[in-house]
Formats: sequence, C-alpha cells, structure tokens
Amino acid sequence: MADGPIPDRLREMVAHVAQVTGETAALAALSGQNAIFLEVVESRSPIRYFTHVGERVPLHATSSGRAILSIIPPKERASLLRKVDYVRFAPDSLMSPEEVEADIQKSIKRGWFLNVNGFVPDLLGVAMPLPLADRQLCLLVAGPVFRVGDRLDEMVSALRSEIDRGMADIRAASGEELK
Repeated sequence: MADGPIPDRLREMVAHVAQVTGETAALAALSGQNAIFLEVVESRSPIRYFTHVGERVPLHATSSGRAILSIIPPKERASLLRKVDYVRFAPDSLMSPEEVEADIQKSIKRGWFLNVNGFVPDLLGVAMPLPLADRQLCLLVAGPVFRVGDRLDEMVSALRSEIDRGMADIRAASGEELK
C-alpha cells in the first residue's frame, strides 16, 4: 500500500465519519513540513470546515499534523520540528518544537489529537493516526467550535470506532501488518 492508490476502505472510513458526525472528515498524510489531505468529505452544513483534496496544512498547528508526527520516530520528529516555520495562524497556534512535542505526548496518552483555534479561528479538529505499517496517515473530523465544542466525546468515539472497524477490514482483506 505504500505510496500507492488509497484503498477504497480508507475512503469509506472518511465518508462514514462525515456521515456519523455531520462534520467535515479527511484522510491526511505527511508531505514535507505539512499534512496533505488525500480524501475529504465535507459537512453539508452551510457553516463548516471547508477544505479539499490536495490542501496542505501545517504540522505544528493542526490536530492532523500532530497525529501524523506522533507516528514518526522521535529523532526524525525532532529534526522535522526544528525545521518548521512557526507561524501563528490563529490565537492558539503552538509556537515552538517544545510546545508541539508536549502536546504530542499528552495526546498520545489521551489517545487522540485535539486542535482548537490553532490553525483556523473558531475551528475544532480531532484526529487519530492510522496504525498502518507502511504509511503515515491520520483520520480527522473538524467543525466550528460553536457546533462541535460540546460533542467532543461523540467525535472521538466516531473516529475510534471507524478506525477499529476499518483497520480490521484492511488487515483481513490484505494481511496488512498493523502497528
């Protein structure tokens, strides 16, 4: 699966998370000092997180970026974080390698990655890395804080359930080794 086409099951996972939550969902991968969206299903709500396939978002300022960073070996991650241009995109952007690493460690313990007002003002995103042996990917769900702020548990549950089901399906279908 490394660097090849995106399996249909991963695309289905994005669509299912968007359907269950009613919010924008995306599959992201590492691309240099950014995360790039490989698959996106937008919310049908007129007020939503608007993004598209191919959009690049900064690793340090997004839940998807930090979720992907979490599955990179620590030395490689530290090297990458030293190269990041720490731009304050929104009021709560993390602005140093130390802040990003601390958030990654806290998020690993929690089991999911949160970003509120770190990239886009008034946007909340939750991401989880996908346990694939040959790709560094994550699944993300995001929406406006006013609508999703009280639904964090629901969003985390939707991601976790879909990742568990999807990875089991992928493993069964292809013998894919999971981390």
